[in-house]
Amino acid sequence: MSLLSVESLACAYGTQSIVEDVNFAIEEGDIACLLGPSGCGKTTILRALAGFNDVSGGQIIMNGRTISALNRTLSPEKRNMGMVFQDYALFPHLTVADNIGFGLRNLSSGQRREAVKSVLKLVRLPDLSQRYPHELSGGQQQRVALARALAPKPSLLLMDEPFSNLDTEMRKSLSVEVRDIIKEQGLSAIMVTHDQDEAFVISDAVGVLSQGRLQQWGSAESLYYRPENLTVARFVGEGELFEARCVSADAFETELGVLPVANNQSCPLAQSIQLFVRPSEIKPIISVDTSVEATVMSREFMGDTVRFRLALPSGRVITSTCHERLDFKPGDHVGISVTTQNPILFT
Repeated sequence: MSLLSVESLACAYGTQSIVEDVNFAIEEGDIACLLGPSGCGKTTILRALAGFNDVSGGQIIMNGRTISALNRTLSPEKRNMGMVFQDYALFPHLTVADNIGFGLRNLSSGQRREAVKSVLKLVRLPDLSQRYPHELSGGQQQRVALARALAPKPSLLLMDEPFSNLDTEMRKSLSVEVRDIIKEQGLSAIMVTHDQDEAFVISDAVGVLSQGRLQQWGSAESLYYRPENLTVARFVGEGELFEARCVSADAFETELGVLPVANNQSCPLAQSIQLFVRPSEIKPIISVDTSVEATVMSREFMGDTVRFRLALPSGRVITSTCHERLDFKPGDHVGISVTTQNPILFT
């Protein structure tokens, strides 16, 4: 039995539908992520899980018990869930220790002190108990918010865009650290974010949301290499869509040339399909007679990679991202090599 099951979930504000027919499940010890652009409904789902929003259809089941259904909502304080808010929501007039202990009023003062001490050690802030929120950095405030959510020992941790207020480097390091803390405690968690890198780093399972519907649910690798539709393919990574026509059982013809069908994927003869190619699969090469020729429009050195913009004979401009330090310059005429180890095809 899953820790949490969301079945045919629908949420609305008045007569306006926000999410429809959302289905997914969370297993014990898993970290899951709802990934999507602003306005897609991911925070609405999180608030429904927490009990802050009613549902207009479907149900939410926790440990075999229905906690949300139409005209039936278990109050948030009875759900045994912890919540980390986007803006941290720390009380400015309370110390770190008092912020964390705020939800532990059922414990004696001694038990509360020990619980606060233990969770501060867990989030690597053992010496900051008497500081106030304004005396902390953004990363420290985020750790305090996490500590406050963890202190009551919830069955499920909910996180709403928890790293969005941090700079890029802090976001990367803290997301790894938070994942380690959650895993160390054997907890389950659901995070919402619009950042694909963040979702991939922290999650065991990712659900891509668009326009209130769950497009696909699975591991980061399955979403990246086997997207079920173009919305998912484009949201979890850059790419270009090309018309393709099967010219043999193991090859198809595109604007990039004739490309082999890899991984034993069948290609019905003469069938028109669409091929989604990522920038890392496109490489400029010294032109040869058999290659499709392109013109280098720009070259950007990105550190570990070099990024090219290439103009095809049709005038279409595509992007190539290479780990090799290629020295082609704007204006150079180059050939194009395409390596599709895991071709993404749409019919």
